[in-house]
Amino acid sequence: MKIGARILKTGITLVFAILLTRLFHLQPEIFAAIAATLAIQPSVYRSWRYGVEQVQSNLVGATVATLTATFLSSNLIITAFVVMIVIGINLQLRFERSIPLSIVTVLSIMEGSQQEHFFYFAVDRFLLILIGIFAAILVNSLLFPPRYEQKLTKKLKNIEEQMASILRIVLDKEKNEQTIKQTLDSIQDELQKLWEFYHFEEEAKSYLKRRFPFSSSRKLVIFKNMLKTAQNGIELIYMVQKYQNILYSLEDHVQQLFKEQLLYLAYYQDKIYSKYGGKINPSSHHTLDPVLHDNLWTLFQEIRQLTTNEHSILELVTLFGSIQDYGRRLDHLERLIDSYYTHHI
Repeated sequence: MKIGARILKTGITLVFAILLTRLFHLQPEIFAAIAATLAIQPSVYRSWRYGVEQVQSNLVGATVATLTATFLSSNLIITAFVVMIVIGINLQLRFERSIPLSIVTVLSIMEGSQQEHFFYFAVDRFLLILIGIFAAILVNSLLFPPRYEQKLTKKLKNIEEQMASILRIVLDKEKNEQTIKQTLDSIQDELQKLWEFYHFEEEAKSYLKRRFPFSSSRKLVIFKNMLKTAQNGIELIYMVQKYQNILYSLEDHVQQLFKEQLLYLAYYQDKIYSKYGGKINPSSHHTLDPVLHDNLWTLFQEIRQLTTNEHSILELVTLFGSIQDYGRRLDHLERLIDSYYTHHI
């Protein structure tokens, strides 16, 4: 079992919240622990934003519960009614994510409606919730703050290497189909996670833009295009697999020409990521699109001469379009990287 940073931070937050309740002599500790656990978020920005939302939401819950218990007492029906009211108010205020903890606040306060000093009891329970939220914000901000930019850079490079490897062998008849399928499925899952990382980073830089230089925003544009290009590359590989039987039916030299197009894309892809990593100097000269277009046109002419099957030709034209589209995406990505290193570094 792998214990990641978020799991570790949850445990530390739990201990920190309980120690704070003991410091201020507040009971029961469980409410602070629950609040701390629910308030842990995947990014520092979300932790702060969610913490503010939680405070407002729980203030609503505490106020409604205190007023109801003071003037109406409490029983099962009244408690259920208060919970529904608090949920409705939170939905109206668009505090949907804070509803679970707000309900905990309501239940913890309604529980003590028969206490002699009920108001102080309610304040103590509300403070317990606030301590849990504060502990989560503090730990999430100071301990192992997520570095999604580094994760994006590392994982995108890994995805690129896997895709380049597949592009080089996808038309080899000796390839292991099952292994390629598993690799593509793994890449798809990884891309979904990377989109989440990208959105976390985008949120932080959008709302805290004064703390980040303009070059940092330009890097986000590059990451977004890398993710889109990777998805486009996966779709191309799937299409090559779909039409591989048609390709295998062509003459050997035509198959070789087609393989060369895929090898060219794999090479160009490697070159772009090496440029982003600083291994190749940026340039203002781009030649991929004309080269790829000329090569595909030559290949298309060869196929037209060798086959009269209109259905096969139309499907291969669709495949050619996907190859050209992927080439253009790579070309656009290279231009963004060149611009970034030329004007923003």
